[in-house]
Amino acid sequence: MLPNKALPILAGLMAVLILNPFQFIERAYAASTTIVVGPGAMHGWTFLQEPVGTGTGTGSMVLGPGTPPAGKGSLNLKVNAASDGMLLGLQGYNGVKLADIEELRYWTYRTAGSNPFLAVSLQFVIDKDVTDAVNIPQGRLVFEPYYTAGALPDNTWQEWDAKAGKWWFTHPAIIGTSCTIHTPCFWNDIITAFPNIGIHNTFGAVILKAGSGWAFFDGNADKLTIRVNGESITYDFEPSFYTLTLSDPDATINIGDPMTAFTETNDYTNDTVRFRWFDPFGTEVRTQTVSTVYDGLTDTYKASDTFIPNAVGTWQIIAEFNNGTILITTLDVKFQVVPESVIGALGVAGTSISILAMRRLMRRQ
Repeated sequence: MLPNKALPILAGLMAVLILNPFQFIERAYAASTTIVVGPGAMHGWTFLQEPVGTGTGTGSMVLGPGTPPAGKGSLNLKVNAASDGMLLGLQGYNGVKLADIEELRYWTYRTAGSNPFLAVSLQFVIDKDVTDAVNIPQGRLVFEPYYTAGALPDNTWQEWDAKAGKWWFTHPAIIGTSCTIHTPCFWNDIITAFPNIGIHNTFGAVILKAGSGWAFFDGNADKLTIRVNGESITYDFEPSFYTLTLSDPDATINIGDPMTAFTETNDYTNDTVRFRWFDPFGTEVRTQTVSTVYDGLTDTYKASDTFIPNAVGTWQIIAEFNNGTILITTLDVKFQVVPESVIGALGVAGTSISILAMRRLMRRQ
């Protein structure tokens, strides 16, 4: 039996997928797609500690740090001891040959204080020949940025072209290669040596990992792009977000003008939003439950409701998502009045017109 470090992801991910299957590869995507991955919409990605069930590493989606390359957030992985490992894995791409992966990029960020040679690694559960009938576990293929770039700067987002870097096998003896952790090999050299090497047919997984031998680490990853045979998918890691906005950017309108409230979330479990409108006296004058609509361009779920306020003062709008999340905003409604300067000008104009009319009448008489 292989040691825990070899393929501890298998049991965890397989168990998760049995309970919550996600047919990732079968979903139809456009030639270039961005998928927002977050707590409310993981799209098949799963956090896992290594060793399974005993590690103390943590993983989460967070805002920042700094300015991430996509969206406002990123994946954060932390480990506190050399025995810890923490990963985010996607069971998918099974049977895809490495030779068919046309683009493989992602971004990393190291927090100051971590070992300057460490950054979140990119890994695949591997099969040295996806065309044969041998489907035993064969370990992982690992890319770690420092093997290509050396020491990395603190508090800086960096992009990696993983296909241009060096990789090593967790179980080179099973594969039959000298590409070890101490002697990593370039991507193209691996494909030359093993033309049919690819992501494991049965246990295939894409992994972003920190730890397993790292004394301490706190870092992030974002914007993982994988292009296979012309189809490119970018994974943007974000914390769950919920927004409530108004059609008037100043949230100030005149009485009788329509106002639309908009909600947006990346949490696919929210399928309805209840909009509640309260007038300046605190009376709930409108309640409307609206189904969310999926927006494929932003990979988010949106809803809206329009109302015409009929009283002057400060209104309150409440949006209640069906998972219990509540957002509140306000708007000021005013009378539509004509400015005093305009009234004065109209008065002067009216007086002038009256005088001219009188003069014409007198001349006629």
